[in-house]
Amino acid sequence: MAALIVMSLNPNPYAAQADENPSAAAESMQGQTLLILGDSITYGGRYAVELEMAFRCRFPGGATTVLNLGLPSETISGLSEEGHAGGNFPRPDLHERLGRILERIDADFIFSCYGMNCGIYKPLSSGNLKPYLQGYEKLATAVRGEGASMIILTPPPFDPLPIIGRVTSDGAGGPFSGYDRVLETFSAALHETFSGEYPVIPVNESLTHYVVKRRITDPDFTLAGDGVHINSLGHHLVFESIAHLLGFDSPRVIQAPIRGDWELSLPDTSIPLPPDISMPAAEIMIFNNRFNAMQVEGRGAEGNLRVSYSPDKNDHDRRIFDLISRKHAILKDLWLTETGHLRPGMRSLEPFESWSARAAELEEELRKAIDSRPAVQVSFISSE
Repeated sequence: MAALIVMSLNPNPYAAQADENPSAAAESMQGQTLLILGDSITYGGRYAVELEMAFRCRFPGGATTVLNLGLPSETISGLSEEGHAGGNFPRPDLHERLGRILERIDADFIFSCYGMNCGIYKPLSSGNLKPYLQGYEKLATAVRGEGASMIILTPPPFDPLPIIGRVTSDGAGGPFSGYDRVLETFSAALHETFSGEYPVIPVNESLTHYVVKRRITDPDFTLAGDGVHINSLGHHLVFESIAHLLGFDSPRVIQAPIRGDWELSLPDTSIPLPPDISMPAAEIMIFNNRFNAMQVEGRGAEGNLRVSYSPDKNDHDRRIFDLISRKHAILKDLWLTETGHLRPGMRSLEPFESWSARAAELEEELRKAIDSRPAVQVSFISSE
């Protein structure tokens, strides 16, 4: 029997997709490019930063590239409400820029997270559901043409509670009060339409469940203070949903070097939480049990395992998160500039070579920070 440091299972009705699509496992993505498309929620960037941090910390010698090309206001449906942004500009359509993106970026995996803007905050109808699914079909066709793989994220939930004075019963003059149910339908339609070909990550379902659970004891709890844009905790929960599909919650295996008691000093390949995340202590423990479990295998593997981290671990992990955040802040605006878009008010970074060199400098600092993570002390007390 193997000795196991706490591993908690996450009940997920769509978890089987990870097994059915082994190419979507984290280990198989080493040295590949992960492109993330989405709206302002994705552009916000936190879950993309956490995803790269997971790859870089779990596989220190790997070279997986995570590129965030989310664009605020964008839809995949091609819809835009009348007078959007005070009449200054219509919502951008992903398909206006998709060809240029795929021409310039050779992506192996394309993550897509759309929906919040795609129903233009109106009640459900064939006028918004049909264009939404058609937009995803167009994206799927383009992805197939590139020989890439796609992973779909259902949209984060809309939360009417914090903006209850602004929502309306019919979506006229303000967001539809039942827009959360519209996004639930969008999410169900994605599962029904695409889960046979692509993994569909249940972000909407996971975040909705989390909010309901927290509101049992805190009725005013929200992940989105403006009803739309999730906070850092919301982004972290999106990351957890992705990380689960990619198998980051599989325990790390240590081969017992000898029978009996032993001690080892190992590289730290744990996945850290962002330094500024606000989570209950019990949930932090669950995260570590789930994503940082270790398992001993081999002869004489029955016993108790103890793992001790350096007192400097948090400082090192904070620096890693900061460097990835700064690198992503450059790269997303750099590539949005390079590939072009129709969204006014975005930061333009030119020339490409100069900003790319700055991102490369941050990458070099990041590599050094990862290489200098303090070792983990592992001790095993045999019960044989």
